[in-house]
Amino acid sequence: ISIFVNVDDLVIAGVDLGEIDRVKSQLAASFDMKDLGGLHYFLGIEVIHTPDDILFTQRHYVLNMLYNF
Repeated sequence: ISIFVNVDDLVIAGVDLGEIDRVKSQLAASFDMKDLGGLHYFLGIEVIHTPDDILFTQRHYVLNMLYNF
């Protein structure tokens, strides 16, 4: 299990869904938390799930930069 924290955002990652649920339950017992489901964006990075991979991209950021300049 890996846990990534940025200010008040938390990402829990791992391959064992049961273990992820256990960690979420333990954290929820001590902290006020919301489960927002699967990760799509984190710190401006888009997360794309494919059948074989997980891709990280800043496509949206680049498109905004191109639009603005």
